[in-house]
Amino acid sequence: MNNVVWKYVIQPNAVVNGAYTIEIPNVPINAEPLSVGVQNGEVCVWMKVNPNNPKIGTTKLWCVGTGWGTIENLYYSRFLGTVINGAYVWHLWY
Repeated sequence: MNNVVWKYVIQPNAVVNGAYTIEIPNVPINAEPLSVGVQNGEVCVWMKVNPNNPKIGTTKLWCVGTGWGTIENLYYSRFLGTVINGAYVWHLWY
């Protein structure tokens, strides 16, 4: 089977006043995060996956709220996007 796009619901933490890690379980190996957004009030990450690949356990994203810094200290990180959910604004890297 070819690659497909799967959606994963994540839970950004509104009370953390700095960068923190979000772990997404059961992601096939070589999954690629594509975008982040809000659907039906839930924060979601869409990833390109090959559903035939074994699941590696977890994929990590790094999240920070507006005004709490950035993830520049992670030399291998790439910016995924910004998501606004009500009064909260989060910025995500992978």
